[in-house]
Amino acid sequence: MKKIVIALIALIAFSACEKTNYVDSPPQLQFTVLDENGVLVEDASVTLFTTYDAWYNIEDSEENMIATTDSTGTCLFTDLQEVYYFFNVEKGEELTNSTSNSSMEKPLQKGVITNISVILKYD
Repeated sequence: MKKIVIALIALIAFSACEKTNYVDSPPQLQFTVLDENGVLVEDASVTLFTTYDAWYNIEDSEENMIATTDSTGTCLFTDLQEVYYFFNVEKGEELTNSTSNSSMEKPLQKGVITNISVILKYD
């Protein structure tokens, strides 16, 4: 009887184990956009540039990625590369992030969602 109970306990213990595989997902970048009063900004346009020159010259390129913030003032870019990105955020002509510091501090990393908060100022 003891052998049956031990076998039953072992069977239950092993059937409860779950194998988890780690998957290297591409980097992601999430923006939260606020105005200078701390209010979340919906429908702001966020553009990612892959090079400094493209950002500096505000070049329109097929390589640039554009997203629009939702009602929570956020947007998410997925399937990115492990590189530095430059960005521009604006809502119409009245709100912009007119700053010389529109880049990331370090390159994106696999499996990590990097969060950037941007405060737009009224022109």
